[in-house]
Amino acid sequence: MKANRRSARKNEELDRAKQQFENWRLGNKGRRTVIPDELWNAAIHLTHTLPVSVVATHLRLNYTVLKEHAHASYPIHAENQESSPVFVEFQMNSTPARQARQSECVIELETSGGDKMKICMKSDPPFDVHELCRTFFEKR
Repeated sequence: MKANRRSARKNEELDRAKQQFENWRLGNKGRRTVIPDELWNAAIHLTHTLPVSVVATHLRLNYTVLKEHAHASYPIHAENQESSPVFVEFQMNSTPARQARQSECVIELETSGGDKMKICMKSDPPFDVHELCRTFFEKR
């Protein structure tokens, strides 16, 4: 039920932004003017919870230009800003006591663009989890 409310709220936000863009386009018909910052900000805000492709299509924006605006707005890319670590390193020590009991670990990752990855492990992974997560977030 919560997911339906969230989805409905996202659709309302998307429709509201679409209406704002349509009103702006009607007022600037026949003129090639720059899209105002408040409209870009509304579109960028939507990309934090929806895929860029969905926002671009719905608002009739160029996908690449919207992606560049959204990418530049992410705090991690802001210049002169000391960012906190993106990842928290954890050690998977293999002590005999730990090996004796079977444990399970689930890691779920999601980008602001909506890409998702879920990793389920029942024992120590045969791969570097940190490197896999880093690669997932850097693929943009």
